[in-house]
Amino acid sequence: MVVTQIDKKIEQYSLLKHPFYQQWSAGTLTKESLVGYVKEYYHLVKAVPSMVEHIYNANPTEEIKRNLEDEKSHIALWEQFALGMGISAKELNDYTPSEQTVNAVNRMVKLMEKPVEGAAAMYAYEAEIPAISHSKLEGLKAFYGINDTKTIEYFNEHEIADVYHREVWKSMMENYSEKQQEVALASAIECLKAQNNVLDAVCEKYMPEMSC
Repeated sequence: MVVTQIDKKIEQYSLLKHPFYQQWSAGTLTKESLVGYVKEYYHLVKAVPSMVEHIYNANPTEEIKRNLEDEKSHIALWEQFALGMGISAKELNDYTPSEQTVNAVNRMVKLMEKPVEGAAAMYAYEAEIPAISHSKLEGLKAFYGINDTKTIEYFNEHEIADVYHREVWKSMMENYSEKQQEVALASAIECLKAQNNVLDAVCEKYMPEMSC
């Protein structure tokens, strides 16, 4: 089954292995680099609803609609996180992401234009998020003194929501033909690379001394 192959690629390209997230988990990020990440990653957060909407338009099921509504609500949760990190709404919205981040997000959005590629890409995007969110929460609480409910709600939500989100995408791939599975795997790999590129962009902009 293609999901098994994608899961192996998720492990290979795991964001938890990325130097930026490893430093987050170790508590060695500077406040400046963490704030920079919050502003840079917002570009991806805002794009996720449009990614899901592409798939929903081609396959308008209630399950995908639920995912779409969740993703729309998550933008406000990220904005709450930013505010708790001392970033004003104006600063967040006026921020210009790096070209590398823009290109990576555009690649992800492009993958969603066809349902086969889109389901695989969204699975690759969301499958690891519960574990990533848990790791981020532990780091925020243990090392950065960030534990108020409103600020960390984005991560609490993603520990739960993406468990059923990924099942929606998984179910879409259950009956793929051999050719569709090949296409799906390639799409998932491209999505995983793009996600890593977003973190690469954060490193390059805010931690140039760190090799990513």
